[in-house]
Amino acid sequence: GVAGGLEDSKLLKVKSVYLMENYRSTTNIVKAAQRIISTTSSEKKFNNENPTSAQDDIRRDMKPMRGAGPSPRVLACKDARAEASFVVKTVNSMVDGGDLTPSSTVAMIYRTN
Repeated sequence: GVAGGLEDSKLLKVKSVYLMENYRSTTNIVKAAQRIISTTSSEKKFNNENPTSAQDDIRRDMKPMRGAGPSPRVLACKDARAEASFVVKTVNSMVDGGDLTPSSTVAMIYRTN
């Protein structure tokens, strides 16, 4: 038995639905993510690790629905201190240049492995 009184056979009828249109991210962000996924998947194949999953394939087929937007910046720093310094200097430069006000909200997306 399964919790809640469901029979095992009912659980086998689950269907995944993938939402392929991305309304949140700009085209440049989606394309950059697709390149990273593609590169990571290729490296896994080369190293005989887990091959590409169906989810990786689906993410590569994501269709951005917003305009191009600015190109993302990819940055590699020598350590966490250098990374933090770069972020602070960049935000301050944007405030000084009038791109941001001191009360603007800034978001930073990062990934660690």
